[in-house]
Amino acid sequence: MINFFDALKTICDTSPDRFVANAYWLTFRFQTAVTTIRIIFEDEQTGADITISHMTTLPDSEKGNGHGSTALQKLISLALAHNLKRIHAVQVQDRNASFWKRNGFQKTGNSTHDYIYIPTGDTSL
Repeated sequence: MINFFDALKTICDTSPDRFVANAYWLTFRFQTAVTTIRIIFEDEQTGADITISHMTTLPDSEKGNGHGSTALQKLISLALAHNLKRIHAVQVQDRNASFWKRNGFQKTGNSTHDYIYIPTGDTSL
């Protein structure tokens, strides 16, 4: 079976973060936009398999057109296919809460505004 990082390269461009071990920048290219997601793999601070620490879509005029959700759902599908179920989004701004909820995340209630992905029908988390 192809490993997670090799599989990532089939859905987006990847580059390691120069400053944080196990962190990577993922770039999803669409016809009119680019969505970038920074992940930390096997994050010791959160205990997650994957932690999403940054996410943006550019240009700003393309925000709200579904590019972020498409990129995020591709990442989630790939992670779940590789049995990486604990997916967190950290330091989510209040103005972005509805985006994360629409994409299957629930607020953890901690002081840093983190969210955790809950796979549909999965109660093991």
